[in-house]
Amino acid sequence: MSNLPVRFAQFGVGHSHAAGKAQVMADSPEVELIGVWEPDAERRAAASGQAAYAGVRWLDAAEEALSDPTVAAVAVEGDVSGASPGRSARSAPASTCGWTSRPA
Repeated sequence: MSNLPVRFAQFGVGHSHAAGKAQVMADSPEVELIGVWEPDAERRAAASGQAAYAGVRWLDAAEEALSDPTVAAVAVEGDVSGASPGRSARSAPASTCGWTSRPA
């Protein structure tokens, strides 16, 4: 039995590594990027034009990913020190893995 692909969500697009992580997840046959949540409308609009986010599903709320028991991990690419993406990731169920970058 295979546990692949691993279902990921991405919270935030503000970190300098955000687009690269999204691209790696999109390109990997072992990962299914279920969507990206970015609460800041300006950041979301800017990211929408980047190739890494072409065809991505934009989530309206973090809860869309957090309430899905099939999502195994969240890549946190916003301000992990306290802004919405970081705070929401800390609300993830204990069985959900987190993947963060150092604060930008």
